[in-house]
Amino acid sequence: MSTKVIKPHIVWWILIVVGMLHTLQMAYLWLMYNPFMFIGLSDELAITILKWIWWIALFLHVGEGSFSFYLCLSNDYPIIDALSWYLQTFILGYPSLRLLKIQIISSKKIY
Repeated sequence: MSTKVIKPHIVWWILIVVGMLHTLQMAYLWLMYNPFMFIGLSDELAITILKWIWWIALFLHVGEGSFSFYLCLSNDYPIIDALSWYLQTFILGYPSLRLLKIQIISSKKIY
């Protein structure tokens, strides 16, 4: 069984990493602008919402990475491949997990 770590398209890497870093920057480093100003939210409430968004996204990425690690181990992947899939899925989330699931399903087909 091939356990090669499949890399998602570079566009996913750019969009997700930049999006997560930008959310972190808006929530914790400084508020350059209030992204919720158009609906009349105060700066303090906007920062609180952005902090919640950041923590929920981080929690989901940790969960997806952990699930990918579990999938790898339960399908007899070597530990280094399982760790690689964990790290990639932790960073990218869904696009990486989708590729792992496709790889697992395609390796179990009976011809």
